[in-house]
Amino acid sequence: MKKTLVLVILIVLGIGVYWKWFRKTPLEKGQILLAQGDMGGAVELFLTALRKRDLNPLVEEALRTELSRAYLLKGSVENAEEQFRLIKNNYPHNIFSHLGLGFLSLSKGHNAFAIDYFKEARKIDPQDPRACLGLAGVYVFQSKHEKARQEYLTILNSIPTDRVARRGLAQVYMLEGLFQDSVAEYEQALKALPQDTGVRLALARVLFLSGNIKRGEEEVRKVLKKDKALPSALLLLGDILQSQGQRQPAKKCYDIIYRQDRRQIMAGLRLSLWHAREDNVTKAKELLNEIALILPRQAPSYPKTFSGFHDIWDAHQIKRYMRDIRVAYHTTKAKYYLIQALYADAEKDIHLALDINPHTFEGFRLMMTLNTLRSNPQGRDKWGQMASDIYSQHPVLFLDRAESALDLGRIQEALTYAKAAVAACPFMARAPAVLARVFLRLNKTEEARMAAERAVSLNPHDFDAQLAHALFLKAQKKLKEAQSALQRAIGLNPFSGHAHHEMGKLLRAQKNNQQAAQFFKKAARLEPLVYGANK
Repeated sequence: MKKTLVLVILIVLGIGVYWKWFRKTPLEKGQILLAQGDMGGAVELFLTALRKRDLNPLVEEALRTELSRAYLLKGSVENAEEQFRLIKNNYPHNIFSHLGLGFLSLSKGHNAFAIDYFKEARKIDPQDPRACLGLAGVYVFQSKHEKARQEYLTILNSIPTDRVARRGLAQVYMLEGLFQDSVAEYEQALKALPQDTGVRLALARVLFLSGNIKRGEEEVRKVLKKDKALPSALLLLGDILQSQGQRQPAKKCYDIIYRQDRRQIMAGLRLSLWHAREDNVTKAKELLNEIALILPRQAPSYPKTFSGFHDIWDAHQIKRYMRDIRVAYHTTKAKYYLIQALYADAEKDIHLALDINPHTFEGFRLMMTLNTLRSNPQGRDKWGQMASDIYSQHPVLFLDRAESALDLGRIQEALTYAKAAVAACPFMARAPAVLARVFLRLNKTEEARMAAERAVSLNPHDFDAQLAHALFLKAQKKLKEAQSALQRAIGLNPFSGHAHHEMGKLLRAQKNNQQAAQFFKKAARLEPLVYGANK
């Protein structure tokens, strides 16, 4: 009796499920299959439904929209794109088709088309954050930082908790050199996600770039407490240690990463430059040749699996990262050549970096350095102006422009740039160091002293800080103290022709002509076009 009752109940339930399923529309059935992960079944169901004649236009639009989504989730990108175009032409107010074409264009690098599609999507629904996100992605790739910033702010004004937009905004601020704003955004993101390693590391990097080295190191070490072998954390720790004059501990960090995984190209590049600065050019070249063999030529346009537009967005981010790796390879090679005074080779690699990304910040700065080493202050100023057209608020560029203005005798301009950098980055040792040199040119002794001492107190291992302090002491006729400061500066940057030249002048002032001649000779070897006339 009980078995019979159970059987009856099961039959009734089965009939109920069967009736309920067939009562659903093809659209609803397909959506259920999509939710269950049956992309192929959903595609077949939608295609069958679309073969019917005299479909209601609203029904057809909904079916094609879901079909395009099913193709996308299945990884059939060409079929998805075909449906997107069909929907866009027949139903121009369908936001999903514009977004789909926008993100696919973004992933292919067709930026102009992507912008048009995203703008159309935003016209259809100004409240949809996906159009703003897509536009921000294109603008960041093009180094149009102000436009990218506005798109992220638009999202956050309507959805303050949007994590992707918050992190995107923080990153744009960092790229612009608005470090304090970037820190504020990352701190807010960290409050919402205190366990997020990526956010904490990003915060640490911005703190380091802004000159707040101590706090940056604290944040990195918090990450390493949880994962002591995390490559991105070890890489940043190495950079921080190197900025504090701890060369061997820095090398150990890079070694650990690169020894464990030769695909960690950024660590390999750091190691190569480390060896070049230790005058081991053979080892540096070996590493660069090794990395050249595994350097990624291009990123895949599409991810292997899809769960929506965010996957295409992530693939675009990977594509940008791989572009940045190739840029880093060429800028590292350029630095390697600059150390050896091989200026033509350096220029070739700088241009290769700029060919990959015409707006790369490091590329502009290296061209400024190259023109300085070629004793061409006008050329340096020209590249500085080009960089300013894109990075108009970057404090590091302010300092480069200040030094360029000093070389050209435009002292008031140098003062304006140096003061702007100090205001933007109160923890960056180089900022008051450059300001001290400007004050010395203006014969403002007390202001120069305060700025030079501030620079050294912020980071006694900063080359510019020690050089500025030495120049101040020399101006005060404190030659022995100036000599000690110059020795520290040379120890921090043994490839500075300027520091060696200043040491030579200092020793000559003390009647130590034989030793002075050695420093003049070294300055001429390091920077032959600037100090080659030394005798």
